[in-house]
Amino acid sequence: MCSVPNPFNIGTHFHLEICVRLDHFIDIRKGLWS
Repeated sequence: MCSVPNPFNIGTHFHLEICVRLDHFIDIRKGLWS
């Protein structure tokens, strides 16, 4: 965490954020449709 962030780490974190939010979005849609 103390090391200087490189583009790969930033990209991975950004990708994980999108995956988590997408999962929540899908869960919400499933709840609305069921």
